[in-house]
Amino acid sequence: MQMQESGRPQIRMGLAVGTVFALVPFLAGCVFAMVMAFFFRLRRRRF
Repeated sequence: MQMQESGRPQIRMGLAVGTVFALVPFLAGCVFAMVMAFFFRLRRRRF
């Protein structure tokens, strides 16, 4: 059996909160990658 530490508060995250915290950085990374790809494609086409 595990002893519960009374000094630390227990953190209970709901499914929605966990999904938001996982999804937002993922979507931000995808948008950043798309912007970089678009920028390099435009740069390569112009010169």
